Amino acid sequence: MIKLTIIDLCLLLLWAYIGIGPTVNFAGSAYSFITLTSNILYYFLLRYIITYDKKGEQSLLSSFTVCIAVLSALAFYSFYLFCVSVHEMGFSSLYDFRFLYKPLGVPNNEWSSLQWLFGGIITAVYIYSENKIIKGIALLSGAIILCLALVSFSRGIYLAGIVFIILLIVLERRKLFERKKIIIGEGYCLLVLVVVCLYSTEIKKTLHGNETVSQQRSTKSRINTFQLTTDVLKEYPFGVGLNNYTLAKDYYLHGEKRVDSYTSYAANSFFKIGIEGGYAGLIFYILFLLSIVYYLVKAKKRNLWLLFLFLFAFFLREQTFSTFFDSSSVRLSALILIAFLQKEEIVIVQRSNIKILAAIPCLAWICVFYIFRYNCNVNHDVARLVNQSMAYRKANIPKALTCIKQAQLKNPLDVHLAYYEYCWSEKENAVHNEDKLRKMTELYPDKLLFRWTLYEQYKQQHQLENAATELRSCILQNPRILGTSFWKELNEQEPGFAELVVGRLLKEKQEKPLNVIELAKWGSIALQLGKNDLALSYLNEVSKQLPNLSRVWFNLASILEKEGKLEQASLYRQRGSIMELGVFSKDRSYMPPVEQDINKIINEQYSFLFNLWYNENLKNEIE
Repeated sequence: MIKLTIIDLCLLLLWAYIGIGPTVNFAGSAYSFITLTSNILYYFLLRYIITYDKKGEQSLLSSFTVCIAVLSALAFYSFYLFCVSVHEMGFSSLYDFRFLYKPLGVPNNEWSSLQWLFGGIITAVYIYSENKIIKGIALLSGAIILCLALVSFSRGIYLAGIVFIILLIVLERRKLFERKKIIIGEGYCLLVLVVVCLYSTEIKKTLHGNETVSQQRSTKSRINTFQLTTDVLKEYPFGVGLNNYTLAKDYYLHGEKRVDSYTSYAANSFFKIGIEGGYAGLIFYILFLLSIVYYLVKAKKRNLWLLFLFLFAFFLREQTFSTFFDSSSVRLSALILIAFLQKEEIVIVQRSNIKILAAIPCLAWICVFYIFRYNCNVNHDVARLVNQSMAYRKANIPKALTCIKQAQLKNPLDVHLAYYEYCWSEKENAVHNEDKLRKMTELYPDKLLFRWTLYEQYKQQHQLENAATELRSCILQNPRILGTSFWKELNEQEPGFAELVVGRLLKEKQEKPLNVIELAKWGSIALQLGKNDLALSYLNEVSKQLPNLSRVWFNLASILEKEGKLEQASLYRQRGSIMELGVFSKDRSYMPPVEQDINKIINEQYSFLFNLWYNENLKNEIE
């Protein structure tokens, strides 16, 4: 058996706490815990191999090098296609369109974090491999990885890079002047200069930090996340459970702190583990990080510090964009690097003993896997209860109410369950309590489902003034409502009420809103109400401030087509198509279909979150 290091012990403690810790959503936590367990299984298998099997270790080093080289080459080609697409759209700067760069389908920010880990693994290959060809491939891969990190145009990556260079000079100041390392260093420095010259505009924007609208929105989101973490820890000192960050975020962010855009990534790994693991999770995570430093100080092996620098840069990057607990590929890469960080002299044992040693963590993982699968199946999870409640809502309201209350007990942080309980209670008691629903709309103003229900209640009670106000708010939130069959029928059947709503919309819009997202929505509303000049003014302004909104370009294309400016309209439609479909799509004349079904628009937000939280589809949405 290998001797467990302090890093191994702290990692196991963190893993054990995450596994046995409380959770408000067992199903979501269970699937993530299984993935985490498989990553740790691979980590210990790798530790076995690099300790007991010299030949196996060399094979792994070669495999890692080839895989990273191929992935980096594909990512480089993907970046080339990304550049071609952005220039094809008529833009000179790539910065605002980074979201289109998804090498192998991996989001740009996540891929950027991987570059630090790939760099560390490649460095481990260069140090430990005995094959000169593999070492050469490692050097070439390192050059590509350096380029990909630079063209990520990420503030967190650049910050980590600056710290990495400073520490590298301090720790390796003597060895850096060896002839071989001077040649390698000069080659990499020349590469950096070439990239900086080619993409100076994008790099300047990145270094300015808070210049663009997207950067400002990102900064504001990080501030809100800090307050979110403190609010969660007050009520859940032991955390809400693994993979429940987005659930807690959706519940605890209120009012103006909520934004239209969505991300499943936390702004900081400490915020992430604090919300999901509580104070204990934070302590175990910090112990895990400190154990790496302690091991290196105690080991007194200078060559390991170079590997540590890559790991340090990665975890520093985690403080600006958390991926370790979200991405299995990132976590696995980090654990591989940590395993090589603890490499010791090869211990010669019989091949049969190696198989026995490798089987132990495999059996342990299989047991954990089946225990969690069993618990997932025997427990009436939230998804099943919610879907049962939906099925009962017409024929058996008391049964529907019972199911939704049981779901609430299992997951008190899903605010939609409180909404459904309100709906079923209203039907059962045949009374309306608008104050409760209005309070929910104030706390969660982005929940179209809540506000739409409030509008329907006012309409049923013939409170037309209040109903018009709420419908106006619904349209302001999602202008696509104006393109549905509902709006068409309302104009035909109740023209007076429709005019009242339009009047409220026009009265609301006395001057341009400062929020660029709101301005984009007003442009869409003006277009659908036939006020093309006003729409053109708003949308042009949005396209300058935030040019990465595909619907803005589609709307501009529609206006210009009506004006007979077909060439410019074709360019704008092309821009929208690339942003909507991605750089690999060949369709440059795509136009998103107009959704006619109002129910799909109303329920689409929760349908998405339901699948994200419970790994199931929401069935029988409210009609």
